[in-house]
Amino acid sequence: MRSRAVASLLLFVSHRSGAPSRCQLTILMKYRALAEISEHKRLFYALKDSIATHLLEAGADFQFV
Repeated sequence: MRSRAVASLLLFVSHRSGAPSRCQLTILMKYRALAEISEHKRLFYALKDSIATHLLEAGADFQFV
């Protein structure tokens, strides 16, 4: 599993190790809508929870997640 070189409080990190730009978030929201994901699953916390679930199912340490 790949880990970050620097500890960060950010959930989503850009390729420059900073917060994603407003433009990047707009693109994410556009493709999220095109994927026909139900409205209540379009929230960022739902994506965060999905990532956590996949990490745990793949054997990631609970404290890491």
